Amino acid sequence: MAGLSVGAYGAAVVSGAIAFDDALKLVRLRARLMEEAYPHGYGMLAVLGLNEREIARAIADSGADAFIGNLNAPRQIVVSGSDAALAKVREITLARGARKAERLAVSVPLHRVLLEDAAAQLIDAARDVRIDAPRIPYIGNRGARVLRRADAIRKDLATNLRHPVRWHESTIALSELGASVFVELPPGQTLTQLAAEALPDAATIAMDTAPAVSIAARVRTACRRRQA
Repeated sequence: MAGLSVGAYGAAVVSGAIAFDDALKLVRLRARLMEEAYPHGYGMLAVLGLNEREIARAIADSGADAFIGNLNAPRQIVVSGSDAALAKVREITLARGARKAERLAVSVPLHRVLLEDAAAQLIDAARDVRIDAPRIPYIGNRGARVLRRADAIRKDLATNLRHPVRWHESTIALSELGASVFVELPPGQTLTQLAAEALPDAATIAMDTAPAVSIAARVRTACRRRQA
């Protein structure tokens, strides 16, 4: 199991590491802390067509208070920062060949040091929540590695708003574990598209695209084909 950003909590629930009610309490606290920290003037920018090094150079050359937040694909990277900083980064990346640079519907600078204080408060709250070793392998957001211990998952959930999400590497890690059928839970199809691009030989299914019964049948069919 793996989940991008707040999706990590859903992945942890399905993996058996944390109860749904406890995860929901932490997610609610996480949202409140982020909103209180940055009620306005900040956000995230998705840049397509440049790699991590090129975007890091664009951020440095802009002199702006911006940071790489999500590495969704080798050339699909999300930048976090203030509105003014993101406007500068957008201008530079487009001038340097980015295919697209669009603001996301996110009003906080996620996955960067700007949320250090919020992460510290979330860590304190997570200490009182029961977290077990997962029954299904869980891939962490921060390091894109399998986390098998309860304390490692607790830390990953509590601090992922502070650190970049290495989603592309997480997808590769799942493949290395033997996953060949990727099923994305609602909402959306973005992660399905990313998995299909990263692993063209894998079967990718978004649950938003069909009823659950149809999805189950498609998963069984995909698994049989892989076994054959």
